[in-house]
Amino acid sequence: MDPWNKLAQEIAVGAVYDSNERQPHSKCLPGTRVRLLEALHQHVGDPARKIVWLSGESGCGKSTVAHTLAEELRRADKLAGTFFFSRKHTKRSTFDHVILTLAYQLGLHHPQAREVIAKAISDDPSLLSTERSHRDQLEALVIAPLKELAFIWKERSQTGMSIILDALDEGTASGVEHLLPFISLLACLLRDNGIPIVNIILTSRPLPHIGAVMNENQLSATIRTVQVEHHESREDVPLYLQHEFKQIYDAHDMSNSFDPRWPPESDLVMLAQHASGRFIFAATVVRLIKQNDQPRDQLPLVCEMIRGHVTRVWGNIEHLYSSIIDHIDASIRSDGLKYLSLVVSLADTLSPQNLRILFRDVDVYSFLLPFSALISLPPRGSPDPVQIYHASLRDFLQNRGQIRDTDNGQYPEPDLHHRLASNCFRTMATLLRHDICNLRDPSLLHSEIPDFAQRRDDLPRALLYACRHWLYHIQHTSPDGETYDLLADFMKQRVLFAIEAYAIFGELDTCIVQFRAARQLVMGWDGDYFPDKDKIMELLYDSWRLTMTFFDPISASALHVYESALPFAPAKSEIRLVYNHVQPTSFHFEHGLDDDWDCTIRIVHPNRDVYTIALSPDTSHLAIHAYSSNLAEIWDMASGIVVKTRRLEFPDDSEGWSTISYSNRSVAISLYPLPALLNDPSEDIAGRWKARSEIWMWDLSSDTVSSINPIGSELLAPSMTLSYDGAAVASLWYHPIDWQVDGHCVLRVHNAHSHDQLLEARLKLKTDAIIDLHECLEFSYDGKFLLCYPGIDQSAYIINVDRGEIERVIKHHWLDDSRLLFGLSSNSIIVLGPANSRETPRVLPILLGSSESPQQPEWISLDGSKVGIRIGGMIRAIGVGNSRWNSQTEEIFSVLQLEDESLRIINLSRAATRQASSSTSFSETAYSEECPQFQPFDTIQFSPDNTIVAVLKPTMRDSPALQRLFVVYSFERDALVQLTSLPLPGGNDEEGIFCYYILSVTRRGIWLLRTTSICQSGGDPRHLLRWNRDTRDVIEVTPPLKGPSTYIGLNASVALSPNGKRLYGPFSSRTNAMNLKNPENYPLYEQANNPDSIVYEPDQYDGPAVIFDAHSWSDLCVDADGWLRQRSRRICWLPPRYRPHSLRQNGLKLRIDGNKVTILGLSDGRRITIRLLNTDIQYYDSVDPAS
Repeated sequence: MDPWNKLAQEIAVGAVYDSNERQPHSKCLPGTRVRLLEALHQHVGDPARKIVWLSGESGCGKSTVAHTLAEELRRADKLAGTFFFSRKHTKRSTFDHVILTLAYQLGLHHPQAREVIAKAISDDPSLLSTERSHRDQLEALVIAPLKELAFIWKERSQTGMSIILDALDEGTASGVEHLLPFISLLACLLRDNGIPIVNIILTSRPLPHIGAVMNENQLSATIRTVQVEHHESREDVPLYLQHEFKQIYDAHDMSNSFDPRWPPESDLVMLAQHASGRFIFAATVVRLIKQNDQPRDQLPLVCEMIRGHVTRVWGNIEHLYSSIIDHIDASIRSDGLKYLSLVVSLADTLSPQNLRILFRDVDVYSFLLPFSALISLPPRGSPDPVQIYHASLRDFLQNRGQIRDTDNGQYPEPDLHHRLASNCFRTMATLLRHDICNLRDPSLLHSEIPDFAQRRDDLPRALLYACRHWLYHIQHTSPDGETYDLLADFMKQRVLFAIEAYAIFGELDTCIVQFRAARQLVMGWDGDYFPDKDKIMELLYDSWRLTMTFFDPISASALHVYESALPFAPAKSEIRLVYNHVQPTSFHFEHGLDDDWDCTIRIVHPNRDVYTIALSPDTSHLAIHAYSSNLAEIWDMASGIVVKTRRLEFPDDSEGWSTISYSNRSVAISLYPLPALLNDPSEDIAGRWKARSEIWMWDLSSDTVSSINPIGSELLAPSMTLSYDGAAVASLWYHPIDWQVDGHCVLRVHNAHSHDQLLEARLKLKTDAIIDLHECLEFSYDGKFLLCYPGIDQSAYIINVDRGEIERVIKHHWLDDSRLLFGLSSNSIIVLGPANSRETPRVLPILLGSSESPQQPEWISLDGSKVGIRIGGMIRAIGVGNSRWNSQTEEIFSVLQLEDESLRIINLSRAATRQASSSTSFSETAYSEECPQFQPFDTIQFSPDNTIVAVLKPTMRDSPALQRLFVVYSFERDALVQLTSLPLPGGNDEEGIFCYYILSVTRRGIWLLRTTSICQSGGDPRHLLRWNRDTRDVIEVTPPLKGPSTYIGLNASVALSPNGKRLYGPFSSRTNAMNLKNPENYPLYEQANNPDSIVYEPDQYDGPAVIFDAHSWSDLCVDADGWLRQRSRRICWLPPRYRPHSLRQNGLKLRIDGNKVTILGLSDGRRITIRLLNTDIQYYDSVDPAS
């Protein structure tokens, strides 16, 4: 699909002022709102760049005026775009689709603008994501095309173009805190004279939070306020009523039967008086009369209702609502009100047909029909939603239902949500099932099923509503036995079906958030009333973990909630025990399954090449800054979801990296030069980088960015940190020449909000390179002290921030080349030792006003990586910013950056308490770790039955590439017996240096590959060598080997099948397999040289990049995404814990017995065995048991 069509699918079509969704369009009648429209046109005609805020109470006709103004501006070629917000429509109830919708309208103005927009989307498809920052979208999709249109529009409009946004107050569904950042962002269009937007017209009610935004210092100078009430509209309402009654008169052809003066003048006057200038009142009256087939009979009834309330305040719409409702026949009023209240309380709108599904086949349409004067009720079969005409009806019904009244038939609000929660659960109980879209084949991804989108769209929207909003309704009611029973039934009977449906709908993010929030909610319920509370909480936890761990495969292929996620769920997990009757069709787990969830929550893939990270102090969020794009993101650690983004404005020619720090309220980001420039003492470097030496402060609550750039000639070093409360930011600065002479730095502490400098101190630090100062600052938890290291003579500085002076200089030999941080309080320092040290962390007491005796810390490790430290019951993440000490009983997170730049989110609390794996260690790993014969640089390979082991040893201990000693052992009675120890030729100047690889190990013999440094450069071919067990020597058994032309690295994994038919190695990015050409012509086991070269051809594999089985030589393989395949057919997705360790380096080794497959080489010396179902395993070469 081309980028323009992709954009068209993401916009809010109904938000455009003349869209069908807004039919019937409400326009000012000729002669009405004259003074108000004149005032607006006067502002629009003024060339000053500004925001015009049209403010007025509900029902005063703001949207009608906005539509009319848009129509007039379009006729004058002065309208750039519009967006009409609405709480009734999801896409129109937040700011997420505004910029995309404006961009689409700009593209319709001229092909050049459309071209710019399409190219931006093609270059960066994530611009269409609602998770992308609004600033990025504005710059690429609005500002860029506007600059293209500037010249085109220059001749058309001398006073500039306008944008209209209506009902701003209905666009805050995601929170009013987004209002100021959004308006501030739009104001950017007015600050650049090269952008042809001169006016931005906003309409809204005069709500306090909107008024506060308009009065903000950064906006107030550009705001021009127009209040509807200052432009009297009382005389306009009679004109509107006369116009509408004239249309009714003509539509019903009343000329023959009625007085031409219908309606009576007295009725018109009375209605106009009661309207008191509010058009919504007048419009509701007209709708009430229009809905009746006999308007002549209906009008007296309406007037009678209204005259019965003349003692009340005129113009109060609630009185009219009451009049309309109370006049409905009592026999249908009560039930109708119940369903009207329920419909109004929905979290999103639904069509009549989907309402019937949600309300369990109740004919809701018939109950709502008498209230059609109050709501937009489309025909029964229409896909259009039932909606209220005005938000004031929702408020009216909620206020009316505060006190339960069986006569008026309404529920109090909590009862409404109780009923809606019940309907959600019952709808899911009816519709959810295994393979809900009849996809059938779990080996296919959604993208590979041609009609997947049609199957998904055929699912009732009522089911999507129930999945999205069951928790929302539970949160708005009080827990009782029925609610608990429904939730328990959902968790025990169909949560897997629900996860499948979430994946089908593309709502797995919603699913993750719901399970976690629901667990927090249930945790607060009284266990005495809910006997299975603990079990339900465990199921909610398991559902969250299962969805997080298997997010990638389930989102790509929903059926793998059954085919991969459930089979790999821990053996003792509640979800596995409850759903043990659900059997996969691809495989069964036989051996090696963990008892409990491991520490890895989810692996996420930031779409950035180079980035830095920092955890929030409580570890609940992660800040990421990608230097290449200047994009900062905030990730929720419990879901792996981006919750906030912000683009910074570093200079385009900056060549550097960034440092990031995260406090409870803000994120600080600084830029420093590349390492090659950091140590350049020249003044030129200082001159180039001084302008870039600033700290960017991102206030997360207001989503605003400011910068700190002190006066001085120093450059910012790669060390900066925030205090835990976000009140202060500390940074190190240096001058290139001073640093080279004596290591002097300047420590500065600034107020993070006012940017005032609180402290400046010159320190002398000991390090060979500025880049080594990466994490050398830390605030104490109370913010009173600052730790700075490494000082000269194995020292560290303790700075008293309040007094602005050095409190103490600590000297100790432990401090040399170590990382330091404060202990549980400011009275001790934890010494972590050098980065690669295995030493236990140590404590230095410093006693800053405390006599507390510090406890001894210990490492928290995961798969060989240090991820945190523990002191008693307190733990702390390390290497990810200034996370604080947290209780081990809390849910504490951390992250590990993996080789492919992905991030592994881990549960640090679980890592601190987890038990060692109960799986039996595999003999390969056991012997490798325990036998003195094997050294760290040895290359070791076992035969398929683990009876023979071949070893290549380097003759030079410090050069693992030069492997020249060949040793063979056999296992006899659990002991190693040496069979051979042969030196292998090392090459010479003429031939080059020889390098050897073990290709295959069997009981009959061992295959070796010899390459030379010349060969690796594209010279002479490679040679195959064979060790024969009978003769105990190594001979060259083939002529030169041809085929794999790609360079094989020194650490590459290369293997040859027992009969030489298949060769594995890193030959291309797509496949690592090559097959022997005409194997019948080359009896490799016969040690006769063939006069021709032995030729290997690339495997004709047409799937994604994979690594094939190099142990049993089957057609099973694993791809880069973790799918276990039979060639191109997917079988199941392997979680990272169940994949071979260092798969690309070590290769895939499977031991196969019939349909039992044992995956070898997992981390921690583990292995797993699965039994494949419906898979006929094929082999590329035979593995003779006697070989």
